[in-house]
Amino acid sequence: MIIPTEDNFIDWLLSGIKEYFWRLGYRVKTISIGQVKEKQCPVDRVLAIGNKIIGLQCKRPTSSNPPFKYDLRDNQHELISKSKWIFYCLPDFIDWRFQDVALFHFKFARASELRTNKNKIVSVNKYYRWGSFVQAIFSCNEGVEVENVEKIIDEILQNPESIYLSLNYRAEELYIIRNIPYESFLESEPA
Repeated sequence: MIIPTEDNFIDWLLSGIKEYFWRLGYRVKTISIGQVKEKQCPVDRVLAIGNKIIGLQCKRPTSSNPPFKYDLRDNQHELISKSKWIFYCLPDFIDWRFQDVALFHFKFARASELRTNKNKIVSVNKYYRWGSFVQAIFSCNEGVEVENVEKIIDEILQNPESIYLSLNYRAEELYIIRNIPYESFLESEPA
């Protein structure tokens, strides 16, 4: 069986996400950073749902048989490991017939929950399935809450290598700090 491309998986995932939230009455925006800028800001798509943003980095299986493995780029993985708003999206299927229900066949995982070996993701310790991931977003356990999503997305698209989001939950404020190399930024837990 031919393994679908990463772009196929991304299209199917985003289609499912948009339909899911549309049915709940939410407007969802998806923004592509672009392959050139992805080297500085390691996301395939920034997902804006209401007043939250989530970064998604999709990987495709590298073999036709489970348990699936996925290629890993060291620099990209290092940057994702420093972020709490970016999740790996790992499909656990390769059958093209699943494309209309693909959303329910992805694992959403933090970089810290992956087991890797020689530039491969070999397993995932903990992950979300779609339903629990949505609940975590709605309950403010995942994602970054922002007041002006469009402004934040514009800033990220223009300068992905020099954007740092600082969220103060108590004061309900989000700050954009520029000119800090992305590689040097580490997010801390909210106070």
